Amino acid sequence: MSGTVYVILLGVGAVITVVGVVNLVRGLASRRWPTTHGVVLVSQVAVSHDSDAEGTSRTRYKAKIVYRYMVGGQEYMGDRRSFADHSSGSSVRAYRIAEGYPEGSQVAVYYHPGKPQLCVLERGIRVSQIVSGLVGLGFIGFGAAGLLGWIG
Repeated sequence: MSGTVYVILLGVGAVITVVGVVNLVRGLASRRWPTTHGVVLVSQVAVSHDSDAEGTSRTRYKAKIVYRYMVGGQEYMGDRRSFADHSSGSSVRAYRIAEGYPEGSQVAVYYHPGKPQLCVLERGIRVSQIVSGLVGLGFIGFGAAGLLGWIG
């Protein structure tokens, strides 16, 4: 492989790792956030289509939950279920999540005390956040090993 490929792997790994670490830190912090009541406005599954590097098309599904809540007399809108939110190839998973938040239902909303617009319905961390950080580190390691001539 050329040096350019290894540099790209380093860059992709860095982005994945940074996003993973930010979401991991926010997920951990959210365990201490205050809560308020909210109302689910939208609960549906968003479907997107894309293709991979070989041109193979794939369909992705993500539960889209939009809710309204109040903090300090000010109204806010949120759409983050957790800091581990992501789309997947599983429509069953996405529909199961959406069904757990029916439109019009009351929900607990956890919000950042200094930035009430930063909020989640499910606080804490998930295994997927740790895995994404490890995947990013794997890309970085592979890219660095290639640039150092240890592989390929």
